[in-house]
Amino acid sequence: MFRDLTGWLLDLIYPPVCVLCGEYSAGELLCPACRNNLEEVRSDGSQEAEIRRLHPELELLVTPFLYTGDIRALLLRLKTASDRRAVDFLAEELAQALADSGIPEVVVTCMPMSREKLRRRGFNHAELLAKAVAARLGSRFDAKLLEHHGGLTDQHSLSREQRGENARRVIRPGRSSPQGRVVLLVDDICTTGATLAECARVLREAGAADVVCAAAALTPLERDSGKKA
Repeated sequence: MFRDLTGWLLDLIYPPVCVLCGEYSAGELLCPACRNNLEEVRSDGSQEAEIRRLHPELELLVTPFLYTGDIRALLLRLKTASDRRAVDFLAEELAQALADSGIPEVVVTCMPMSREKLRRRGFNHAELLAKAVAARLGSRFDAKLLEHHGGLTDQHSLSREQRGENARRVIRPGRSSPQGRVVLLVDDICTTGATLAECARVLREAGAADVVCAAAALTPLERDSGKKA
């Protein structure tokens, strides 16, 4: 009861507002209008199917949003400031999409980050998202299933083939074994699917029974100008 009263008083003094438009949001990250403006992936699965056609290793790819408009702003808050509210919102949406897809029991891991980039940023935003998704699914999180052995590589201008080659150069099995487990690999953005596909291949070769890939947002292929793979 005390906690509820404290929360009510804080909301009274500092009314919760939408992170995108600044309007009152009733305690949510986004107000209803901004939430409705987020562009969702088509329910027919055609967009994910096209990624899987390009990368057969991605047998199951789950992503709730397209990387357009306001979702870019949310992901920027996640990547640059480790915004807890952005993490919670994206994790909730991603966990719901995964639950709707009927995934089996999984162990959750994240896209690894190079040591150089981790030192510069101070945190791995994909790890923050993956941990929050794991908590909502009631699954175990293991950050040591994959490792990134390489320096900082800017993928902004790389083609799908070049991103795949870069991933093959730097992605390695981690210190933990996925032997016999279904692994849920979480990232923030899927642009071409090349990096996710290589991670899935590495996990399967290390003994994973299967790999489910999930990203908060998918870059439309016809507008492949994203910053991740």
